[in-house]
Amino acid sequence: GRNASDALAERAATLADAALATGFEAAAAAQHALLERFWAAADLAIAGEPRLAATLRANLFHLFASAGRDGRSSAAAKGLTGE
Repeated sequence: GRNASDALAERAATLADAALATGFEAAAAAQHALLERFWAAADLAIAGEPRLAATLRANLFHLFASAGRDGRSSAAAKGLTGE
């Protein structure tokens, strides 16, 4: 019978087919737009502390990259605790 692994494999194949049909340029443009929206809302500056601001920006990006945004997922394994 069909199980969760089968459903996951089917979903992955569907997403891969859609990505191939869309093409790299469209995927890159979508990623660029997503990051533009993120930085428009999350960017920061600290007067006189450019290195601290850069460090905090890196941390913000790590949180952005690790956290789920689909309403079903959370942080990736080791996403917030990995090196």
